[in-house]
Amino acid sequence: MDRAAVASGERPGAKPPTPVPAHSRELSGSELYEVSCSACHGPKGGGVEGLVPPLAGNATLASGEPEYLIQTICNGVRAEESRTGAGMPPFNQKLSNGQIAALSTYVRDIAGNTDSPIEVENAACERRASTPGEE
Repeated sequence: MDRAAVASGERPGAKPPTPVPAHSRELSGSELYEVSCSACHGPKGGGVEGLVPPLAGNATLASGEPEYLIQTICNGVRAEESRTGAGMPPFNQKLSNGQIAALSTYVRDIAGNTDSPIEVENAACERRASTPGEE
């Protein structure tokens, strides 16, 4: 009998558990915001004065055109290019087109936009435009 296996709670001869996928469903825009954005931009998009720009009430984000927002989410913002000196990481390699669309729609809602949701096709198009070398 393997005493180490028994001591660790394993049963001799038992099959290991089947791993569960990390995300068995797509996260909503609000869930993506919570895990990807809220640490810096705040739970309601208020930002941090003088350091992280607010998303709530942001006229640029609330405008009818989502390209700027999608490109910013995809590419991030280098610290030296921001007005406050604080950068934002790129999410291009971390989020799918559907997640980019859901997150962008949610951020626009926070900003005050009442247009229809951003379609996955729009996010995919903007991702291609913002990702050098990818076609």
